[in-house]
Amino acid sequence: MKILVFILILFIFFLSSCNDKVVSNSFDFDYFTAIDKETNEIGVQVRSSYCLKTSLQEKLKKEYGKHYKDSFLLPICTKVSRELLINYSAGDIYNYKREEIEQKLKTLMKMEFETKNIEIIEFYVSSIKLSNKLREKLTEEHIQKIDSGEIDK
Repeated sequence: MKILVFILILFIFFLSSCNDKVVSNSFDFDYFTAIDKETNEIGVQVRSSYCLKTSLQEKLKKEYGKHYKDSFLLPICTKVSRELLINYSAGDIYNYKREEIEQKLKTLMKMEFETKNIEIIEFYVSSIKLSNKLREKLTEEHIQKIDSGEIDK
């Protein structure tokens, strides 16, 4: 009888684990504010695709509501992004080192979300928003770099 109960429990456990499928999802967050190393305020927009198990998704929905992306994922993305971007200038973030920054962010996001059992598949910086004054300053600096031969046209 004990063997039968054990087999039944094992069977139920197996069935319940089979129902916990991996689902793909994505987010595309509106701009959040970050500060560069020169204390300029910039707007950052990110998007990502990710995978998680249905049981975790249901747990997040239960704990944070159906908009768990905004209340759970966005604060993590904002925190990780701000911690990295504070090390770069607005010009680097907007243009000169954007690809490098995006790769570093993707790596950091993968590591951070992995601890939460969420797999980041892709991660992109969709857009950078600058104030008009900062954009004009960066344009002038860029023209000076072209004129001095520091960068190509």
